[in-house]
Amino acid sequence: RLPPKVWECDPPPTDAERERGHLPDQPSAFFALEGGAGSASRCYHPRHLVLGGRAEAPPAFDYARAPDPAAPHVAMQYVQRSVLRNALALASALGWQLVRPRLWALCERHWWHLKDCRLPGNPLPMPYDAPYDTLFNLEDWNQAGAEDGAAAGPIQLAEEGEVRGLEARRLHLLPPSDGGGGAAGGSVEGDLVLPHGTSFDAAARFLRPRLGNASGGRRAVVELDVRSLLRFSPCGFDDEAAAARFQRRVVERLFRGQYSYCGEERNPHVDAMLANARAKHQPEEPLLMTRRNCTGQPANDFNKPKVDLGPEALRYLPRGACGE
Repeated sequence: RLPPKVWECDPPPTDAERERGHLPDQPSAFFALEGGAGSASRCYHPRHLVLGGRAEAPPAFDYARAPDPAAPHVAMQYVQRSVLRNALALASALGWQLVRPRLWALCERHWWHLKDCRLPGNPLPMPYDAPYDTLFNLEDWNQAGAEDGAAAGPIQLAEEGEVRGLEARRLHLLPPSDGGGGAAGGSVEGDLVLPHGTSFDAAARFLRPRLGNASGGRRAVVELDVRSLLRFSPCGFDDEAAAARFQRRVVERLFRGQYSYCGEERNPHVDAMLANARAKHQPEEPLLMTRRNCTGQPANDFNKPKVDLGPEALRYLPRGACGE
């Protein structure tokens, strides 16, 4: 879920609605109801939009009901970052490499004038298989891994082709209704199973002997789906030192970069505002820095809402918060 009170919306779709739905080609289609009526009832509009004023925008424009096509993209990035963080945490606990997962995007990475999250005239299909530099600052990734002044090297992700043909075992974490807590596990039809809420270090203790026996010392692959990755303990690790080390070495370095998305849909007044400034020989940059309506990282004043997808948003809870 996104941080609370970021968007003021109707309730999110039910699980049944999600199961029936497909990611639309147009991000703004997320806001349309069946039948096409009331397209802003799930608008995810931010609470604080900068108004353009009568001289700068049509007075009939309803800012409060202007959909934000970047909202589905940002929500999807929050989920993907949580999944990627958990996958890295399990790999860290095992001392293994993570096979680079595919990531998806519903917005192009561009600083301004997106139309339905695309550059005007660009027929890019949505969602698209996103390169990592669309979602992250790869300079941070290349520097990650160096810890406490010692050059430990960058975080290395294996490519899918490198593990093709290796023995693979599937790992499932059970949903909450099927039990939780503890590290006891078993297997179902050859798949490995752990309870909901298992920590990463407990999962590593469970997996090592089973994978070692199964693979005879050869390299092996553990496969997890997204649902299982999101069912690990929200506290991450049993070992507080391991949790702090992972936060410092991985989360704070890989997840500090995020981007902003500025759509035409919520900025109908900007062109007129800038033309007015030029006519008065006023600087344009201060206006762009304060009077645009964009969605993204808290560091930018023009982002409304400011959505934190960075290290603090992805920090695991302290052990005491998990009832242990």
